[in-house]
Amino acid sequence: MNMDIEARVKKVITSCIAVDVDSINGQTHLVEDLYADSLDLIDIVFGLSEEFDISCNENDLPDMTTFA
Repeated sequence: MNMDIEARVKKVITSCIAVDVDSINGQTHLVEDLYADSLDLIDIVFGLSEEFDISCNENDLPDMTTFA
């Protein structure tokens, strides 16, 4: 993952979940490792949509489990 993109994604995640940015890597599981709940995941998706000017289909949410 491009380092700039990685930093931006980490920024979104840490703004939604109270975790240290250094605890996030490519294998970090959002629910199992960071204890994100369904509302956190929605916040993350919304944040990523705004940060990257993209749209995510709600049907894709169950597949979004890790940082990378």
